[in-house]
Amino acid sequence: MALDWIPLPGWLLDTGAQARADPSLRIADGTRFIHHVAAPPDAALTVSVSVQLVEGASRPALPGMVVPPAYPPAGRFFTARVDCVALNALLIHPDVVRVQLSEGLVPQRPRSQAATPWPQAELPPSTATPGTGTPLLLGVIDSGCPFAHADLRRPGGGGTRVVRLWNQDGGLGVMPTTTMGYGAELHDGDLNTLMARASDAACRVDEHACYLMAGAAPLLGRTSHGAHALGLLAGRRQFNARPNRDGAPPLQIATDEAANADIAFVQLPQRLLDVPFPPAMEHHLLDALRYLLAVGRDRSAQRIVVSIGYESWLGPHDDSSWFGQAVQTLIAEAGDAGSTLSVCVIAGNSGDIGVHRLLADDIPPPADGLPWQATVHWQLPPGGEAPTQMELWVPFGSEGFQNLRLQITPPGQDSLPDLPWGDAVAWPDAISPALCVVMDAQSRTLGTKAAVIVLRLSPTQADGRHGRAAPHGEWKLTLRSTQSLAGIHAYIGRGTASMNSPRRGRQAWFTRRNGDDKLQDRSGTLNAHGSQPDLPNRSGMLVTTASVSRETVYCGPHSKLQPGQAASYGGAGPTRDGARQGPSFGVTVEHGTYHHGHIGIGNRSGTTLRLSGTSVSAPLGARLHLGAAAPDAAAAVAVAAAAAALMLADYPQQAQELGTLLHEPP
Repeated sequence: MALDWIPLPGWLLDTGAQARADPSLRIADGTRFIHHVAAPPDAALTVSVSVQLVEGASRPALPGMVVPPAYPPAGRFFTARVDCVALNALLIHPDVVRVQLSEGLVPQRPRSQAATPWPQAELPPSTATPGTGTPLLLGVIDSGCPFAHADLRRPGGGGTRVVRLWNQDGGLGVMPTTTMGYGAELHDGDLNTLMARASDAACRVDEHACYLMAGAAPLLGRTSHGAHALGLLAGRRQFNARPNRDGAPPLQIATDEAANADIAFVQLPQRLLDVPFPPAMEHHLLDALRYLLAVGRDRSAQRIVVSIGYESWLGPHDDSSWFGQAVQTLIAEAGDAGSTLSVCVIAGNSGDIGVHRLLADDIPPPADGLPWQATVHWQLPPGGEAPTQMELWVPFGSEGFQNLRLQITPPGQDSLPDLPWGDAVAWPDAISPALCVVMDAQSRTLGTKAAVIVLRLSPTQADGRHGRAAPHGEWKLTLRSTQSLAGIHAYIGRGTASMNSPRRGRQAWFTRRNGDDKLQDRSGTLNAHGSQPDLPNRSGMLVTTASVSRETVYCGPHSKLQPGQAASYGGAGPTRDGARQGPSFGVTVEHGTYHHGHIGIGNRSGTTLRLSGTSVSAPLGARLHLGAAAPDAAAAVAVAAAAAALMLADYPQQAQELGTLLHEPP
């Protein structure tokens, strides 16, 4: 391949709009959305975007822009589907601060489909009555909602506690959502009808038949990520995470408020879970939070507690995060309406896999007369079926910022020419690129405290439908400047699929040249969605991490699990601007080398599942610190987080203070 850059051309965007487009939109437009959607031959393409307005501005009324009905006209943050004309108008509108592309990525291999259609049920219009809910509404944004599970039913055969189920993918075609304008929405009356149709004369529910009629693909297997989260947050039974002598997990019936509270569930799109893409995830998470807030208002809920078990490794990692500010706006909006919205997000699982690097840690001072230089080695494994993205964040205040140059060396080839700030290029061509680079110096669409360099590599295993394959191996990135630069952070996007998704390749990572396998740098690995600072009473957006039980006897001297400390895989702070030093609190998830994770329910009433990771800490933390106690009581027992190792409270202390039955046996 020729070792020269090709400028990214414009396709949908006008010249004036290109200067204000975020890097992902600039790359997608220059490559005709080859990694995002099957674009039509003309400019009739419609895409998803997330928009932020200036303070006090109202949403512009533009032809070709469709906004979900739940967003108020005066809101600063909203999502939309836009055509070419509306997209260009948004980018140049004086009241618009940011327009971020949130169209999902397309993998090389499509997900296999069932040979025969499912026997989906036709349901009458919903008869659910608003305003009759419990004071506490538990919200879960995940994949897999086993609404017929015995632990999620009301006592005495009163039906399911899941009062709303919104599938953002769709599903039952006869049940379109009216709250958000897309997908499929089911009320508790609809879910109880499905359960009744799948019941025998003795009122025993055939759960598999129930989920078949509902068209719920994530529930056809034994387990799902969403089922586990629902059981931890809202289940009526609680499994002890530590095994006892005979190996059977003891059960306890929970008596806290969460065990009987109403539940609202949002099913994320499967294509987003198959190929993670942070802007698309933020788009759907914001829609989900807006939906849950609307459900809480309809049912007169006094408190809304939401658990989000997914993460983003990309983004500004400071308090200028678009998504973080949008969530804080929703929390304030709920407070103005007389209710409380608490959102539990995870610290993330990127702590020890080498996807973050702080360049200032290992850069020697430049010698007299020589330019400053730093090198990053990026290992890209073979067999990847989805694009890989990396971001370099350079603080605006760094000396020599405008003189920065980037040199890229593909595996086994000579170096490409240096790139200055402002360039948007592709290699070896723009129609079918292996690599796209945007040196975004001025638009500030992703963050307001640093400039960003975005690199998008095509899949390393390509079939020709979505462009050529990128060379796998070690990519070398060299930064040069006339003056020393400090505080440059590099992040690699997530490249692994979620639970129950096809495996599409291995995760890329940063490497050293001294023989180390992976570069481990836990500081700065906190989930980009949780970069906002804690509120004084910890009642808003909370970040949870996984900790190791103090009482475990399974950890050896060389184990990564150290009793009483945070799990090594958990993301840690501080954030890039220091606004947040680490997670808000930790929850015991790991109980030993041979018994990873926490036991929870599966998709069937007789199935259990043990899951590990910080995604387990979000529903556990939401229940322990929010669902079972008021925010001020939660603040009294919350443990301050440190950046590297957290000494965290264990279940016995939390159970005593919060009055729950989630504890370990003596």
